[in-house]
Amino acid sequence: MLIGCCVNMLPKESSDAGAWYAPEIKAAGYDYLKLPIGQVAGQSNVELRRCAPI
Repeated sequence: MLIGCCVNMLPKESSDAGAWYAPEIKAAGYDYLKLPIGQVAGQSNVELRRCAPI
């Protein structure tokens, strides 16, 4: 079983998708993170490439 974390539920100061939480989520032992699709859809290819899988 995989356990994930929805970054939509975590506090953010900006309107970005919250991918910068990835290192902290990985360190906490989660297997994946779930980004809000509405914000992900607006990301450029360069921004999406920066969101390395955890």
